[in-house]
Amino acid sequence: MLLLAAAVAMEPANTTASAGPLTVTGLSDHALHEHGGESARLASARFRVEVAQPVRLEVAGVTYLRGHTCDAPPTDVASEPKVVGLVVKGAEPTRRLELTAGTHELEVAFAPVEAYYTYCDRFAFRVAFEAGEHAVTAVAETLVTRIEPLREDPF
Repeated sequence: MLLLAAAVAMEPANTTASAGPLTVTGLSDHALHEHGGESARLASARFRVEVAQPVRLEVAGVTYLRGHTCDAPPTDVASEPKVVGLVVKGAEPTRRLELTAGTHELEVAFAPVEAYYTYCDRFAFRVAFEAGEHAVTAVAETLVTRIEPLREDPF
């Protein structure tokens, strides 16, 4: 049996942004690490992209955000990991995607960053997208849970 410890987020960090035919919404993701063990390694962020007409989507940059309060989304810039690419349905990352009109779920892959949850720590990624002359920036939060291994009872 394991005990779990995780932040109870009062205000979600996920955001939605629109420009022209493009609307991007950050989606929550989850990661685990063991108390006293290695940090969780985060290497992607999830988004829902709605397009009114076909577009070529690219990522201009990723910012890793951290925060140490349950009451507000993370805002402290921890790093700007290198973008690996856009991923749809488990395919290989690609620098740009040709999206048809409609709704698409995708991941932005980037160089791994570490996240170690202690108490009310929050982690998110602010991603800048470009589609032709249109640019939007949206945030996707990753909820990190710390698992507490049960120790053997010495009695």
